[in-house]
Amino acid sequence: MTTNAEPLPGTEPTENSAHATTSAASVVASPLNRRVRFANAVRRDRRPLAAGFVAGLLVLGAIWAGTAGLVGGGSFDLKGSMTLLQSSSYGSSYSSYGSSSYSSSAYYLSGDGSCQGNGGYSDIGPGTAVNVYDSSGAIVAVGELGAGRGSYSAGCAFSFSVPDVPTGERFYQVEVSHRGKMNLTEDEAQAGSAAFSLGGN
Repeated sequence: MTTNAEPLPGTEPTENSAHATTSAASVVASPLNRRVRFANAVRRDRRPLAAGFVAGLLVLGAIWAGTAGLVGGGSFDLKGSMTLLQSSSYGSSYSSYGSSSYSSSAYYLSGDGSCQGNGGYSDIGPGTAVNVYDSSGAIVAVGELGAGRGSYSAGCAFSFSVPDVPTGERFYQVEVSHRGKMNLTEDEAQAGSAAFSLGGN
């Protein structure tokens, strides 16, 4: 037997009660919706902030790279020469060698003007190491002597150019072979003032 339950008197849903239920749900949902909207707004605001931060880092990096050579990190070629001088005791015997070759106590001179170290100076010649030291005594660049050119009266000269010498040192030391170190300021080093000479006694 089916019984149709009748709503109790006074419990029938009315338009006002439905409206009240909807309003209560809206009151509960409204703070949640505001929080969601706020979170979304924060996320949107972070994107341009992050992009601006990255752009700022890129600008700072470009400025640093552009000024690195001004405050340190640059380099230069250190140029100089090594000259072997003839011994005065060999001066009177030059005519016996004619124009084909000449040998002094310091160097051997060919007829075409090329020359190289001789005797006790045989370590001086094309390819001889040229070391550059910083103010702490560490080797910072290495080069070598070029071809020797000379004459009977002027001696035998070798030029050199040591690349990639770092700037910013109080002074430098330059050494050809094992012949002792020459001290130079940075201005002198960049001006090519490293001029060595051996022999001539």
